[in-house]
Amino acid sequence: QYGNGPYRVARWRLERDGRTVKSTDVLEYRTPLISSPTTGAILGKSFYFIANSGVENYKDGKAVDPAKLESIEIAVIELD
Repeated sequence: QYGNGPYRVARWRLERDGRTVKSTDVLEYRTPLISSPTTGAILGKSFYFIANSGVENYKDGKAVDPAKLESIEIAVIELD
């Protein structure tokens, strides 16, 4: 979740009807590795996501400042 304050990774558990949020858990918040998290996937009991997408350095289909490009980091959070 980004765009509304410090970056974080959150999980919303839904009621059986899928229309109401039952609970919210913050899984990751303010770890130095996380700079602009995006795009994730669950495999088994782990959530993998791009920790530093660089989305803030992207505009009109290209890098705003190529000097700020960095290797992508994939973070993993174990789910319960």
